[in-house]
Amino acid sequence: MKSNRGIVSFQRGNKSDPFHHFVRVEFNGAVVGDSARRQDTAVGPGVALDYDLTCSFRCPGDTCSLDDMAHKPLILTVIEILPKERKQKEERTAVLGQAVMDLLPLLHGQCSISSLVPLHPTPGSPLETVSLDNTQQLPSLEVAVSVPTPLLSEAQRLASNLLTVTVETAFSVPEVWSLTSLPGAPPCSYTAALQLPLTAEKEEVLLFSEGQLKAGGEREATDRPRRWSQAGSLAPGAQVFPGLVSTQEEDFLEDEEYGDLISREDREFCREAEAARKRVCWDTVRRCFLDPGGATRLSERIEECRLWPLEIMRAPPPGLQGGKASV
Repeated sequence: MKSNRGIVSFQRGNKSDPFHHFVRVEFNGAVVGDSARRQDTAVGPGVALDYDLTCSFRCPGDTCSLDDMAHKPLILTVIEILPKERKQKEERTAVLGQAVMDLLPLLHGQCSISSLVPLHPTPGSPLETVSLDNTQQLPSLEVAVSVPTPLLSEAQRLASNLLTVTVETAFSVPEVWSLTSLPGAPPCSYTAALQLPLTAEKEEVLLFSEGQLKAGGEREATDRPRRWSQAGSLAPGAQVFPGLVSTQEEDFLEDEEYGDLISREDREFCREAEAARKRVCWDTVRRCFLDPGGATRLSERIEECRLWPLEIMRAPPPGLQGGKASV
């Protein structure tokens, strides 16, 4: 993996002070590499900073590793090294922003991908204030990723498959689920889970965490962005899954797939639930890589039963004594 240039703009109190910074590359929870530490004074809009970072990590050809590449992006983090204060021994740092790069093209047979990825500010970052809705104004990082040979042969690629699972909103959840917990305690957590075969022998539990309990009274917006499945560790703007927005719930009954909710009463209930009742929103996407055995096993499971189990779990705030998860 190679990161060639970083084009960033900062808003700093004293522009004459040296600015110490570096970029870190991570994948699958591990640090792949850090750039050399830079010291710059000429930092501002339109200034290109060359991090000149080249790093690499091993890409095993097993199904679990390929599945990781299907649903986990490459994460690039720009970090500032803060000036030391008096009597301070340990170095202090601050995360300025994060960018993500989707590695999916490598699973489609490409050997190299390059992109100018937006650098999204973290909360409280001294990055210049920009609108998270206007990526044209965001700072950016120029990134190139390559592999010496294709990750999959043509035969493997044709025999395997990619499955995308999206969990958006659970409507009409129990009324006893409260929007508030004990005074001063964090809210309950909501997780959706289902199990899918990745290979003929191995099944994977897909977890969709960080669901948000919302009160009724109005419909969900129809253009909500979807998030990466591990979005909680990313800057707000970097959480957005590329190219996808949530569907329009009010129109789903007009689609060809009605499911079991086909009666007039069912349709009226759905419209009421979407507008007036409590709901839990995830808006999260999880891609899965299925090897030939997993793709075959999935087809067999669908033939055996068209209904697929999905669990929704509510857990009490961490540290709450005696608390148990409910399903």
